[in-house]
Amino acid sequence: MDDRLVDIVKAQLDAGVRLNRVIEKDMKAIPLGPPVRYAVVATPEYFALQGSPTEPQGLTQHQCIQFRYPSGKAFGWYFEQASQREEVVVSGPVVVDDLDIALDMALNGVGLAYVLREMAEPHLQSGKLISVLDDWLPELPGFHLYFPNRKHPSAAFRAFLDFLKTWQ
Repeated sequence: MDDRLVDIVKAQLDAGVRLNRVIEKDMKAIPLGPPVRYAVVATPEYFALQGSPTEPQGLTQHQCIQFRYPSGKAFGWYFEQASQREEVVVSGPVVVDDLDIALDMALNGVGLAYVLREMAEPHLQSGKLISVLDDWLPELPGFHLYFPNRKHPSAAFRAFLDFLKTWQ
C-alpha cells in the first residue's frame, strides 16, 4: 500500500482504494468510510513567532511542509468557502512523500502541514498543534474502493463486494 495513483487495469488488479471519489469514467466506486476533512496545522510556538494566516493565500508567507506523491506529482493544498474554490501553491523547507512524516515535522515546529484532520486530532486535543483556516476546509468524500465497470468480475471479487455491502 502506498500513495501512488495506480492504473488498476494495466496493473491487472481487481480494485484500488482512493481518497475522494475522483476516478476514471470506466470505473465504479463505493465508499469505505465516512467523509474526511483536511487540516492546516502547526505548533503554538510556530504561530507565536510567525503569526496565523487568515486566508489561504496567506500561506505563501509561511513555511509549509510540502507533500509529493511517489510519482513526483505535488499534492495541492485545496480550499473552499461558499462558492470560492482555490488551490494554493505553497513552499517551505522540506518536501515529504508520507503524511505521517509531514505531521511529525509540524509537531517538531518545522512549519505548517496539510494533513487529514483525523491524523492531527489527538495533537489538536492535547494542544500540541493548532489548526487554522478551518472554515476554508470543507468535508470531502472519504476513502472509496474503485474497480472496473465490468460485467463479469471474478467470483472472489463479487463475494468481497457482497461482504462490503453487508458491512456498511
